[in-house]
Amino acid sequence: RARRTIFNKYIISQLVYSMYHLPSGKTFLVSAKALIVQDKKILLLKNTNDVTGLDGSEAKWELPGGLVEIDEPLEAALIREVLEEIHIEIRIGKVVSVHDRWWNNFQFADGRMLDVRQLAVGYLCSLQEKKIVLSNEHKKFQWIPLRKVARIPIAENSKGLIVKYIQLEG
Repeated sequence: RARRTIFNKYIISQLVYSMYHLPSGKTFLVSAKALIVQDKKILLLKNTNDVTGLDGSEAKWELPGGLVEIDEPLEAALIREVLEEIHIEIRIGKVVSVHDRWWNNFQFADGRMLDVRQLAVGYLCSLQEKKIVLSNEHKKFQWIPLRKVARIPIAENSKGLIVKYIQLEG
């Protein structure tokens, strides 16, 4: 009986494995972003490295946060990213938005180019202190009134999260 149970578990695991297929040339990325809102204003950062692709347009505003490393929990990644970018610890609240987006020909630091599905998770957060010190990854920060967010250029990695948050909050 024990052999049959082990065999059945093996067969089920093989069926599950064969049903999930990630084509070569494609992958997933997961990012965690902090929606830090105070007095109906949201904290946005301007990225120094954001050449926004082929159109050569100016760097866009984005939420603090970034990609989750393969071996770290989602919330730990958010704490790490925010600490790296603005040198402040945060208090993480609830998930307020999730955004799903495809990036064609995403170029990784090692030169690989893949089609990427990015799942971004937006957490409502609060700052543990007030003094923001930017890393060299960002050149500017600003508290933008939520009602004016639609009028400024926002990076795709943040736009969907902010729009969903504003819709949720009304």
